[in-house]
Amino acid sequence: ATMQLTSLNLNYAAIAPESIVSVAAVVIMLVDAFSKKGARKINAGITLVGLALALIAVFGLNSVGRGSYFSGMIVVDPIRVFFSVTILIVSIAVTLLASQFLRDEALPPGEFFALILFATAGMLLLAGAGDLVTVFLGLEIASITTYVMAGYRRYDTRASESSLKYFLLGSFATAFLLYGMSLVYGATASTNLIAINQAITEGKVQFPALLMIGAALMLVGFGFKIASAPFHLWTPDVYEGAPTIVTGFMGTAPKVAV
Repeated sequence: ATMQLTSLNLNYAAIAPESIVSVAAVVIMLVDAFSKKGARKINAGITLVGLALALIAVFGLNSVGRGSYFSGMIVVDPIRVFFSVTILIVSIAVTLLASQFLRDEALPPGEFFALILFATAGMLLLAGAGDLVTVFLGLEIASITTYVMAGYRRYDTRASESSLKYFLLGSFATAFLLYGMSLVYGATASTNLIAINQAITEGKVQFPALLMIGAALMLVGFGFKIASAPFHLWTPDVYEGAPTIVTGFMGTAPKVAV
């Protein structure tokens, strides 16, 4: 059992930023459930504290040391640190702007801040992913929350349209991505990014055609998420219908993460 744990390389400091943000989101949900109507300032405060602590934890990753943890599921390297900092700065900016926006629109604040935090947790997971399974997990957590945020003005028909279009097309793109991942796994016998890289460089790919098709399908999935042509046709409708602050968030952080 001890040997198994060593090979797993469990190091909870490696997932500290994601954990902090997720816990802060759960705390907001609890505060929102048990507080009187409109605990806007408390929610914004908890969100900012959570994001600031996550930022400190990201800088603390340097002391964790480069390498892969949790059986290669999570990777610590300079690229992860850079993108995690970028994602957190965007989330902090959106949180600072959100209070005024929610007050002006008379929208419930609790869920909005919880959604920002869950989206951030998903994107941080995506930035530190070392395995296709973690990539998918991070991408889905970030996507599902942004579907809801796009339609946050639920009495506005344009917002509902934007959310529904984003959800349907997003699900379609996710199916492409998953199918691509399964084909890459079939060709290389691994979902670990380092192992896939090794299989390709050492010429150990059993079915090269399968790998190419898998990579192409994954490109479709990622292309949709970053709204690159020709997978960008959802963008105008979704950006027009979503609240401006959500459009700003969707146009920066998820694209950086992907």
